[in-house]
Amino acid sequence: MRRVARTISLTAVLFLAACQGKVSSTVEKPLLTQSQWTDAQRDAIRKSAATALEKANQISNDGGRMLAYRVISMAQMKAGDTAGARKTLDKAREAAAKIGDASDKSRVCSWIADAQAKMGDIATAKGTMLLGNEAPSKWGRARAYLWAAEMQTKAGDVAESRKSFEQAKVAAALIDDDFSKARTYADIVAAQAKAGDIAAAKQTATLIGNYLKKYAPLDIARAQAKAGDIAGAKETAKPIEEYYSKAEAAMHIAAAQAKAGDIAGARETASQINYSYRKEDAYLSIVNIQLKAGDITGVKETAAASGNISNTLYQRIAQAQMKAGDFADAKATASLMSDAFARARTCQNIAEAACDTIDVRESLDQAREAVPPSGKDAYWKAWAYREIAEAYAQAGNMAEARKTFELAKETVTQIDGGDSHKTQAETYRKIAAAQVKAKDIVGANKTIELAKAAALKIDKEDERFYCYWSIADDQVKMGDIAGAMETAKLLGDNVYHKKSIYQAIAEVYAKAGNLAEAGAMATLIDSDAYKANIYRTIAAAQTKAGDVAGAKKTLSRINNAARLANAYWDIAEIQAEMGDITGAKTTTSQINDDAKKANAYQSIAIAQAKAGDMAGAYKTLDLAKKAAAQLKDSDTKVSLYLQIAGEQAKRGDLAGAVESIDNAGKVDWFWLHNMAFDRTKLMKAFS
Repeated sequence: MRRVARTISLTAVLFLAACQGKVSSTVEKPLLTQSQWTDAQRDAIRKSAATALEKANQISNDGGRMLAYRVISMAQMKAGDTAGARKTLDKAREAAAKIGDASDKSRVCSWIADAQAKMGDIATAKGTMLLGNEAPSKWGRARAYLWAAEMQTKAGDVAESRKSFEQAKVAAALIDDDFSKARTYADIVAAQAKAGDIAAAKQTATLIGNYLKKYAPLDIARAQAKAGDIAGAKETAKPIEEYYSKAEAAMHIAAAQAKAGDIAGARETASQINYSYRKEDAYLSIVNIQLKAGDITGVKETAAASGNISNTLYQRIAQAQMKAGDFADAKATASLMSDAFARARTCQNIAEAACDTIDVRESLDQAREAVPPSGKDAYWKAWAYREIAEAYAQAGNMAEARKTFELAKETVTQIDGGDSHKTQAETYRKIAAAQVKAKDIVGANKTIELAKAAALKIDKEDERFYCYWSIADDQVKMGDIAGAMETAKLLGDNVYHKKSIYQAIAEVYAKAGNLAEAGAMATLIDSDAYKANIYRTIAAAQTKAGDVAGAKKTLSRINNAARLANAYWDIAEIQAEMGDITGAKTTTSQINDDAKKANAYQSIAIAQAKAGDMAGAYKTLDLAKKAAAQLKDSDTKVSLYLQIAGEQAKRGDLAGAVESIDNAGKVDWFWLHNMAFDRTKLMKAFS
């Protein structure tokens, strides 16, 4: 099964929302886009929002109250109730003004302002940002004005954006720390340049301290080049001394020249770049423009002019030719590459691409003409042969497929280098997997033996054991259980890898209904955790077969409470998916872990929603909330309740969502913004 421990799944949020169309109640409809809402649905959301707002006002915890306002305002916006959303955000702003902690206040005001800006109310959003960055944060106030200027620029309000830029500069002048002041001025320059106000950007650049002043011309030149002002960009870039910034500016200028049709000028600009990475990017930008225009001849001229960058450019040309189906031209382009490894890999790519579009024999010929197999090149040629062999098999030509697999295997023996045995073993494994796919089981078994022989020669014990484990895992997937057991013996006392193999074999047996054989695998493992996983796999198979009593008897062998709780959760989930809601609830009631019990109830609610039983889903969510209420772990409790709230909000039950947020207890805003794993995703339910 898929987990050892987890919190409530966000799949529930998305799934329940998707199932709402199966019920008739307008209140229980999902939150849709504004164009999808009917007048009746909008009215239902407005009524629900009014009740929810009353409840939100009564939440004593600042974080919880702010989150409730966020849920309500987002629902109102999605329902098209812009006026209602603005009123809710006003309430949120009033509450934010009373938050004592400066960091929390700044975070809260930031999301309120973002929501206001999305509704087009940028003036109010600007004030909200400033509210969250009051003195003594002079840097924060400057950033708030800059943010507002950027929002106004996006909205096309040039006059107001320029006012905000000036206010940002005034605020920046008050910053005490010289570096922070310079960094803020530099950011203003970048934003002004992006907004197209080059004159203002140049004026602001004069205010930057010496350390950061060198970066300002780059931002301005980049903006000028993007706007097509090549001469202005070149003039701005002239005084840049720092090599990286100078190269960056030249790269953008070269791209702008190519876009304007001045390919010769673009090549000249690219040739003068002294930083290799940016020089390559400059030539690639020229090539990309030429490729879009279909000028392959011009592309080759650019590649020839690029010097040692030509191999990368030739790869791009060959890819474009392959995409157009010009495989002969692509092969000719590959022959121009000076780097043998790049040439071999490109030929391999041509062979793979040609397999799907033309006679595979031609693909084989192209692969054979690749670089003579030695070192790394042999690996790529073997890879190409394997791909071609698969194509033969797909075309029904098994005779040629087997011949080509043999060519691949012969090529593998020519792989050399420090890790040659490891590479050989891994390549043989991949060939064997391809043979299985081509239904050549006999050939695959022979290839696996070659992989084992190569693995035996690997010097490093950990790498050798890992290779044996990989081979055994492949054998399990091939259905060669006896072979996998034999390979497992080569692991000696390496218990870790053996456990994985035995568990994989047990899963194969369990899925095939051979439960006794699956159980026998557990006796070979000296690990309670791995044994528990096998018993869970067996129990899942028994549940799917309708033997729930037998499944629970199997699980009685698990001697760890947490693992047993997860296993019962599995059974409950399977029962719910099979439509046995009553049985699923009975199984869930036997879980002794409140967090997992709450999660299991939520899984049941998902199944009910999928079946269109929204009333039942709501009742089951109430059971989940009762289980969550018993938790002492505050973080887990908050997470569970907020997930439930997210589901309710997605269905339009805003009052219920607010109640769940209140039940969560103390919702720390900093905690919400710094969640890990599924907690990071949690905020998606409220955005």
